[in-house]
Amino acid sequence: MNAIFNLLRASPDGGRLGPLEERTLSALWRRGSATAQELITRGDIPLAYTTVATTLNRLCKKQLVDRVMEGKLGKISRYRYAPRYSRAELERKVAVDTIRHVLGLGTATSPLLSYLIEAIGESDAKLLDDLTRLVDDKRRQVHRSRRGN
Repeated sequence: MNAIFNLLRASPDGGRLGPLEERTLSALWRRGSATAQELITRGDIPLAYTTVATTLNRLCKKQLVDRVMEGKLGKISRYRYAPRYSRAELERKVAVDTIRHVLGLGTATSPLLSYLIEAIGESDAKLLDDLTRLVDDKRRQVHRSRRGN
């Protein structure tokens, strides 16, 4: 499929997506927003209404999709669903969360981080320079935000 779904499948927080959830989220990214019925009638997900609605609700519980009630027909509520994050935003969020988990960040500095820098330095000095620049930029950004600027 693509990188974001591969990352989500390996997500350390248990927020993994199944194939139908991936397909549904992709359809919402293409459309911007949709109801369950729209996804079915427009051919994005030609399955039973209850299957599509359940999938959308699972994505809401995983905090990947937001929903807004559009109205009611008797006792039945009609919801419009939209992705909470763009594809790029979600890819970044999942990648950062996965890296934090792998490196054991939040605890003492991970030996894995020093091994990573060592491996990069031995094979690609320019990449090491780029990483140094990124770290310096992030450090300045953090200092500015702490000062309230």
